[in-house]
Amino acid sequence: MRRMILGLCVAIMIVSGFVSVDASQKKIFCSLAIDTPSSYNVGTQVVVAKFSLTAVGDDALINGIVLRVDSTTPSMLSDIYLFDGITLLGVQEVHTLEPIKFNNMDWWTKESQKRALTVRMDLMGGFSGQLQVSLVKVKARMKVTGLPLGGLMLSPVGGGGGGGTISPIPNPIFGLYSGSPSGEVRSTDGVNVHVLTFTIKAIGDRDLFISSLKFKKRGGVCIKNIRVFHGLNLRGEGSLGWVPVHIILKGGETAALTVEVASSSGKLRLNLVGADTHISLGDGTFKPIEAKGLPVLGNRMRVIMPSSKAPSTRGAKRFTWGAIKSS
Repeated sequence: MRRMILGLCVAIMIVSGFVSVDASQKKIFCSLAIDTPSSYNVGTQVVVAKFSLTAVGDDALINGIVLRVDSTTPSMLSDIYLFDGITLLGVQEVHTLEPIKFNNMDWWTKESQKRALTVRMDLMGGFSGQLQVSLVKVKARMKVTGLPLGGLMLSPVGGGGGGGTISPIPNPIFGLYSGSPSGEVRSTDGVNVHVLTFTIKAIGDRDLFISSLKFKKRGGVCIKNIRVFHGLNLRGEGSLGWVPVHIILKGGETAALTVEVASSSGKLRLNLVGADTHISLGDGTFKPIEAKGLPVLGNRMRVIMPSSKAPSTRGAKRFTWGAIKSS
C-alpha cells in the first residue's frame, strides 16, 4: 500500500511539473551581449555596456548588481544607469575603480530565458577618453558563473581618445598550493595544526594589499582560533568568518600563505571563500579590486589532537582477591 501511495505521489509531481532540481545544477550564466557597444558618442544616457544573464535549472531572483568603471578621464563622469530594456532598475554616481552597487532590485529572470542588462552613462562636456564597464558581482541565491566580466574598451566614434590609454588593472589570483596538507594531521604543540596552504599572485606591476580573508569550514570540528602566516611571520589572527590580516605583495610577486587552527579532533575541510583586496594606484593610495580564483577549497583531512583521557578499561579482566590455598 505504501509503495502505491509513493508511486502515486511521484506521478502527480511529474504530471504537475513539480520535479525537484538538484541545487548544484541551478546556475546563472553571465556573458557579454552580442550587441554590446565598442564605441560611443557623447550625450545623456549613452549605452556603454550590455550583459546577458541566463538562469538554468530554476527561475532566479536577482537582488543586486555590482559594476566597476575604468576611465582615462574619471573626473568628467557623473551618473550611471542600469536598465532592463526600457525599464530603469537603478541609478548611481560613478566612482572609478570602486564598486558601484545596485541593491534591493528584486529582479526576476525566468529559467532558460536570456535577459539583457543595459548600462548607460552621461558622457557630457567634451568627454573623449577611453572607458570600460565591468560586471563584478550578481547577488542571487544560486551559483553565478562568468564573473568578473569586463566589457569592451570603448573609444569615441571615429577614434581619438585624447584622454590617453587605460593602464591595465589585472585582478589578483588565489589558488590552492600543491603542498597543502591532506589526510591525517597531528598537533605539534598541542594547540595549533597547519591545515591549509594557498597562493596569492599580484598580477602586473601594481602592488597588492590584502586587509582581510574569509574562511568557512566543512566537518564537525570546533575551531577556536585561526592564524595566517607568510613564511614564519604571523600576518593575522581571528576565528571563522572574516579574519583581519596585513599582507602587501609587490607587483608580480606570488606568495604562499599557511593557515593554522586550534580545534577539536575530527574531520575538517577549511575553505578560503573571500578576500578584501586592494591595488596600488601608484600615488600611495589603494583602491578595492576583485580577486579571482575564489573559493579556494582545502583538502579533506582528519585532525588528531593529543588525548587527555585516561586509558580505556573496556574488556579488562576482573579478579577476585582471597586467601591463598595450599595443597
